[in-house]
Amino acid sequence: MKFFLDCGAFTAHTKGEVIDIDDYMDYIDANEDLCDLIAALDVIHNDKASYDNFRFMVQEGFSPVPCFHYGEDFKYLKRYCDQAPYIALGGMVSMDTNAQIKFLARAFDHIPEDTKVHGYGLTSNEILKRFPWTSTDSSSWAKAGGFGNVQIPRRIKGKWNFDAPVSICFPQDSPSNSKQQAHFDTLTPTVRRMVMDWLDVIDFNVQELRDCYKCRWAANICYYNAMGEAHGVDVYTAGSDGAERNVPILKEVVEFRLMSYFYLKGKPQMLRDSIG
Repeated sequence: MKFFLDCGAFTAHTKGEVIDIDDYMDYIDANEDLCDLIAALDVIHNDKASYDNFRFMVQEGFSPVPCFHYGEDFKYLKRYCDQAPYIALGGMVSMDTNAQIKFLARAFDHIPEDTKVHGYGLTSNEILKRFPWTSTDSSSWAKAGGFGNVQIPRRIKGKWNFDAPVSICFPQDSPSNSKQQAHFDTLTPTVRRMVMDWLDVIDFNVQELRDCYKCRWAANICYYNAMGEAHGVDVYTAGSDGAERNVPILKEVVEFRLMSYFYLKGKPQMLRDSIG
């Protein structure tokens, strides 16, 4: 499993807290054997301070992934590309797809071809296909699974296609069952056969997905793994930090994991228990 340590600055900002950069670097030092990628410490709505933090971490011997956010001065994107082999683009989660595409097209015009790029919170199939990502991340696997839903690709001419997936609900007591929505029990025979074939691919059965939200979590992660593989992109599993400690099945399916320092700090064993 590859692990990406996110700084958690946005979460801290929404909670009125500030992450201390020295504490953050101490945590990285203590867990450097587990971290394949580390994020530079952002300062929300302050592109200069974010750049200064990136430079300070580099001077201290770290190799952080800096993030250029929507709305920041593009001079900082150029600086990051000149000084880091791997950068990130963020600040787009609340934007619609057309706005994201407009910003990303401009950003990628400034990014050299040999620079690796991570997209925070971007797993739209259209976005993955259109731009040359190295990696992205998704946290929707947990929410969807909790509501009873599993993402299923469509099969077109014998191949799995991720352009227009279907979200299928499995629990028998779900409202979707009675409303004749996309529930497994109300599918046409053709679509049901397609769903069953996909479940064979990811090694789950219908009863597991009816009864176990943790299995639905894992099935959704398998979907994002496969979508990423189809596009040559590493899709990191984000959110529900530390869930692996109580859900062993996640360790079996997660290939790329992103967790936030904001939730890991003060819990020295959480990361090692999760992915170690």
